[in-house]
Amino acid sequence: MLKNQDFFQFTHFYIPTAFAEEHLVVSDGMGFVSSPSFYINRESFRNNLVVVVLEGVLHVVQYNQHYRLGQGQGIVLKLTDAHQYYSDSKEVAKVFWFHFRGKPLERLMLQLGEQGQLPYCFNSVPLEPDIRALFAQVREHEEALELQISARVYALVLRALESPLMETAREMGGPGHALVSRTRTYIDDHLCEEITLERLSAQAQINKYYLCRLFRTYLGMAPMHYVLRRKILLSQKMLENSDLTVSAIASTLHFSDQSHFSKTFKQLIGLSPSQYREMLLGHGDALRE
Repeated sequence: MLKNQDFFQFTHFYIPTAFAEEHLVVSDGMGFVSSPSFYINRESFRNNLVVVVLEGVLHVVQYNQHYRLGQGQGIVLKLTDAHQYYSDSKEVAKVFWFHFRGKPLERLMLQLGEQGQLPYCFNSVPLEPDIRALFAQVREHEEALELQISARVYALVLRALESPLMETAREMGGPGHALVSRTRTYIDDHLCEEITLERLSAQAQINKYYLCRLFRTYLGMAPMHYVLRRKILLSQKMLENSDLTVSAIASTLHFSDQSHFSKTFKQLIGLSPSQYREMLLGHGDALRE
């Protein structure tokens, strides 16, 4: 087995095939970083990320929370939302990292995000041998590389997220889950309407305070915060797949006005709606507005 130091100059990027993007988990970048000037600060990036710290200290900032990771620790990040991560200037971080995305993990990452469980910090020591094996496989360019890399990355992500996944599985059978599930379905079916807490509690036929408690127990957020997140998710698809103006999207989703929609969108995504649309069109200058 190759040792950590064998990968200290290793960085790999590639463009996945259309087949892999459609059907597999892909990793379009992976490698090793160790530099006191290592600093990433992005509003949005089309990927998720796993980082493990071999030595030193890595700082991560997302959703107004600061995480200080030391040796033997790792973190899973959803990079589509605003994020920063950087090496400590005194205790320089040595880290392994890899991107991942793909439909087999899309719903999982969305659910963990809705439950407030991302970023997720984990003990990286058990994963390090498998990460080295992943890197070695890429270096050797074995046949059927995309299929093999997909399987390895998928397994690594599931192992890193084992604890929150087990917790979610336990909660799925708990009291109140069926009611929350029905309410979520109702919300998704009425996103283009005005949705209030009173309307949701009436539909669920329970007290609004009890509904709030159930949502916080099973999803880690209040019902109306969940409504906003789902509306913003739908608005992203509208920005991607339609020519509707920002004002028209705000009206369609029953925001009080365009300003409220834009403010909510930027709080959750890290970009304004117009910046997000420009980013999709490849106009990177919009990110500097």
